[in-house]
Amino acid sequence: MLQWMKLIIGLVGVACMFACTSSNPRSCTDGTCTDPALPFCDTDGALGGVAGTCVSVDCTPGMFEVCRGDLAVTCNSTGTDYDLIMCPMGCGPTGCNAIDCTADTFERCDGDVAVSCNSTGDAYDMIMCPTGCGPTGCQGCATNAHCSNPTPVCDGQSHACRTCTSNEECDSTVCEQGACVAESSLVYASPTGANSGTCTRTSPCKLTRAAMLATSGSSGSLRLLPGSFTEPLSVTSSTNLTVYGKGATLAGTGRLEVRAGNVDVRDLIVQSTTPNVEGIACLTPVGTFPIPRLTMSDSKNIGSLAVSNCVAKLDRYTHVGGSVRVDEDGTLDADRAFFDGSSATGFALDFFASARRLNVKIVNSVFINYWIQANTTDLSTTNQVKIAFSTLVMAVSASGVGPILCGPNTTYAMVGNFENNVIVAPQGIDAVSGTRCSITNNVLFPMSAPRAGNIVADPRFVNQGAKDFHLMMTSPARDAAMPSAALTTNHDFDNVARPQGTALDIGAFEYKP
Repeated sequence: MLQWMKLIIGLVGVACMFACTSSNPRSCTDGTCTDPALPFCDTDGALGGVAGTCVSVDCTPGMFEVCRGDLAVTCNSTGTDYDLIMCPMGCGPTGCNAIDCTADTFERCDGDVAVSCNSTGDAYDMIMCPTGCGPTGCQGCATNAHCSNPTPVCDGQSHACRTCTSNEECDSTVCEQGACVAESSLVYASPTGANSGTCTRTSPCKLTRAAMLATSGSSGSLRLLPGSFTEPLSVTSSTNLTVYGKGATLAGTGRLEVRAGNVDVRDLIVQSTTPNVEGIACLTPVGTFPIPRLTMSDSKNIGSLAVSNCVAKLDRYTHVGGSVRVDEDGTLDADRAFFDGSSATGFALDFFASARRLNVKIVNSVFINYWIQANTTDLSTTNQVKIAFSTLVMAVSASGVGPILCGPNTTYAMVGNFENNVIVAPQGIDAVSGTRCSITNNVLFPMSAPRAGNIVADPRFVNQGAKDFHLMMTSPARDAAMPSAALTTNHDFDNVARPQGTALDIGAFEYKP
């Protein structure tokens, strides 16, 4: 009987183990609270006195209660629970300690987020890093959308924003001095464009229509999209116009004529074939407008150039074939220009008949197969012709004498200054002739007789036949220039800094060891 009673008591005990045990709703040793009436886990007992206990909450919204390490236990917005707020500067008696950081300074990474001090030094900004966070902050950009001017391009290798180096890197197709020109500031022309519309990049216009819109205001910018334009680009209104022509050509009946305004042309090829009409002309202004100004940079003209009653500035300009004519009240200012006469007899740099008030300055430039003449009968000082630090590998003139005609006859007479140039004529022809020009400190070759104040010697080009007019180390032009105050330079045709030696070199090219 006693054994049966023990068995019954044992079975009841076992049954009680399974049927009588239940979880404690106040315990949060597992980190969770399941009873809505006890929503907050007091893990350290700071609120209720017993660690690991779920407690009820009835608090003032936003009120700080207690610190839990670097976390501030703070009443939520409804007063029914507590929020745990991370304190970057630690938690103190009144809550998170005030932030006092170095403005605009990276602090640390939080995954792909860079934690950085804000611009006032009293808070932290959380900045998402598209390519991850590193020791110094965001590692870089992922696309151009993460960059802006003056560094608008995301480099695919370094993931760093950089300046643009080509038009193709800009949505507007125009990169200028490392920055992308805004598409909204450009008027677009295309050979296949429309004769109407607003001339946007996606809906470009014919050149005539686009030029009209670009010049209708006080200033404008015209982008000629790649292709061959047969319409002329004629500017007859007083305006400031910039023409971007990378990949574009004015061909056939297309030409550039400027009769008003300030026109700045970049990266354009002009190949007009209209008989007896210059491909590029900067001419007498229309109406009462001030004289026009034309700047050509990184551009090429396969044809003739006329400058009269205007100012033409040529910078990194290439001229192939046709003559260059400067007429009355014409100003021609050229730096790093390349003039290549394509025929056996060459073409002329021509200062025209009865012309007065000519102003010509050419430096760091190259002439191949040209000859220079002045048909002017005005021998006064109103004509200023100055050519310096240039290399002239000349052709025989139309009269069969030296390629630079300096009189003394009045039919072909020029008053000009030639300083620190290399002037080479065909064998058997003197490099210069006449006495009306000031020929000072040039390397002349050949000359049948010495020319006072000049060097008569082979300039020793690297390869004249291949049109490589850089100087050999043994050239007499090295360190031999004696520039005047009015005609000096700090760079050469290749934009190499001058001097490279003890003095500037004569000619267009500075010898670089």
